Amino acid sequence: MKKTFYLVRHGQTEWNKIGRIQGLTDIPLSDFGQKQAGDIAKHLLKVGVPISYIYTSPLKRASMTADIISEKIGINVNKSPFLKEVCFGDAEGKIYSELPSHLKSLFDAIFVGGSNVGNVNMRLSNAETFDEVFSRFISFMDSVPADEDNVLLVTHGAFIKIVLLKFLSEDVRIGNCACFSFEYDTETKDIAKVTCI
Repeated sequence: MKKTFYLVRHGQTEWNKIGRIQGLTDIPLSDFGQKQAGDIAKHLLKVGVPISYIYTSPLKRASMTADIISEKIGINVNKSPFLKEVCFGDAEGKIYSELPSHLKSLFDAIFVGGSNVGNVNMRLSNAETFDEVFSRFISFMDSVPADEDNVLLVTHGAFIKIVLLKFLSEDVRIGNCACFSFEYDTETKDIAKVTCI
């Protein structure tokens, strides 16, 4: 069965603004991030995206974004721990420029080079590998009831990038409140027709 999903990255936080690595650190949206969430909700309504269900990461920056979208479009939000950001372990709380070169190369695989993310087995101290993140995504998709379609997922930049780059041959930029749609085949567990909305 093929189903349509939408991915939205959370709005901006103060840590995003200064380049501090968040991971599982629970940072709320900034005032500007709340405005971004309102703007993407209006955009989804304007272009007529047919959302029937909303799931979000329980981290504040994502759940606040989902709540703002929910208020605009009138659909309740469900939280799922499977949609949390990548755990960056000991790198969390650090600014990118402060990282030693061997750690920068791992972050570059996600945020700069992008397309080689599948070739990097990230194992920072106390962190997840990219394969573990992708397994979380598949576990989430398996948990979505069979009758649910047109599902909006509010989650995080590195999480989205790791998922999409398993299926895309080109890099994608994922700014705060970027939105993508994709078709998911529940039998093959493949993603197709990825589109920026």
